[in-house]
Amino acid sequence: MRLRRLKYIFNNVICFIEKRKALSVLLLVVFACILRLPFFDYESVDYKLSLSPWYDFIANHGGWHSWESCFHNYQMPYIYLLTLFVYLPIQKLYAIKLLSLIFDFAAAFFVYKIVGIKYKNKFGIPFLAAVGFLFAPTIWLNSSAWGQCDVIYTTFLLVSCYYCLQEKYFRTFLFFGIAFTFKAQAAFFAPVLFILWYNKKFSLLYFLIIPGIYLIAVLPAFFAGRGLLDLLTIYIWQSETYEDLNKNAPNIYAFISNRYYDTILLPCLILAFAFMWLAIYFIIKKNRNISNEKWIEIIVFFLLFLPYILPKMHDRFFYPADTFSIIYAFYFVKRYYIAPLTIGGSLLVYPALISFPFEYGAVLTSYALFFMLVFVFRRTGKNKNYS
Repeated sequence: MRLRRLKYIFNNVICFIEKRKALSVLLLVVFACILRLPFFDYESVDYKLSLSPWYDFIANHGGWHSWESCFHNYQMPYIYLLTLFVYLPIQKLYAIKLLSLIFDFAAAFFVYKIVGIKYKNKFGIPFLAAVGFLFAPTIWLNSSAWGQCDVIYTTFLLVSCYYCLQEKYFRTFLFFGIAFTFKAQAAFFAPVLFILWYNKKFSLLYFLIIPGIYLIAVLPAFFAGRGLLDLLTIYIWQSETYEDLNKNAPNIYAFISNRYYDTILLPCLILAFAFMWLAIYFIIKKNRNISNEKWIEIIVFFLLFLPYILPKMHDRFFYPADTFSIIYAFYFVKRYYIAPLTIGGSLLVYPALISFPFEYGAVLTSYALFFMLVFVFRRTGKNKNYS
């Protein structure tokens, strides 16, 4: 009886959305903004220690002229965007968060587009996926409370995924390359590209697009006066900022003391690299023709698997996994629980909930990864749609 009532309510909601598309989009934008606005005055630790000083440095050193200086540890594309927002006639804190807010809606659009590939000629269900994304707590807290840019590189990963499913592989690599220029964590998506190349047999030269985009991205700062080697190695010295096995990330290292950092860091990195290639090998071996559903499953698996087994991960590094788990829930409806497990694991390590031991988040993420391991490596090769 209760299930029948829920189905009735769901069908009526879909019917309303389908008949009033413009109104539905307007309401979504309004309520998504209302949800975020109360957090716009919140100043996070990241804002106080990094984002605010960077913004001030740009403002006080002539905008683009500041690019010649090494005052930040993010790659240049984010600094370029931040420079544009310095010129806005609004308060610094709001300008930084507005940048992330804009990409919240851009990412929601591509969540809608990706889910729309499965539900062709339908508006309601893909629209609900966009709703799920915009209202997921780790998504709106990341932009509105932290003012962080994880949504920016994740947006480009979504675009890359979209073109992968559309079998437009040049664009797949192009947008992955753009994502990588914003954050090194975009590399969690990289195994998918290798499997894609092996499966589809297109030119290996496509991989040159990635370093090509990376080089193009640093050229404006190079022409502003900064050393090219310094620009090309930002990610290397960025990784040396902290000496911690775990920075509140919900992964396996939540259960290991940091006093073992010097002893196990290198072996763990080697093991993680080996496990990654082992996973790639078995996926390639058992999947000849990969369906769109299977691609989504493989993507979610790697976005969970790699930050889970790698040391030196931060609390925000599961953001892409949170995002794609929502898409996964619409591609595999009966496996909807992957999304709340993944997002819940991330949420429990957010500073707003720091009263919880971050091991609790790691437990939820462990369950999510366990299920994904079962789904990815069981029935592989059959590519059935378990929706």
